Amino acid sequence: MGASGSAVRKLSKDQLKQITAGSVLSQLKERTLQILYGRFTYLYITSFPDPGARETAGQNLDKAPISSPNIAIDIARISELQEFQFNPFLEKILAILRHDAGGPYVNFEAFVRLMVPFCYETPPDFKKQMLFRIYDKQGS
Repeated sequence: MGASGSAVRKLSKDQLKQITAGSVLSQLKERTLQILYGRFTYLYITSFPDPGARETAGQNLDKAPISSPNIAIDIARISELQEFQFNPFLEKILAILRHDAGGPYVNFEAFVRLMVPFCYETPPDFKKQMLFRIYDKQGS
């Protein structure tokens, strides 16, 4: 992987403000958002099997706005994240995430919103809502 594909990417202050404006995301620490961005960019870049395509993907990340629908990952790739690899509720969680995203792909902003219930700083009530949805057999 070339320099653009392997470089550690960080969100700018403006991008952080854009993502957290007026939502539960404002309670997340900058470090948490940077970690999520790192995971998203890893999943995005590694979705391209060819090293040349990975280089191009890295360059696209550097140029595209944070909310670009063209920079997206398949929700199924979330199962590659360490926190989810041995989760017995993985399929249910992925189904919920696909439903919330309105399809199989998400850009970074949507990815962060989907990952919020699994973040340490997220308020307990928000986490309880996700737990209810995971255990809800009737889909109510």
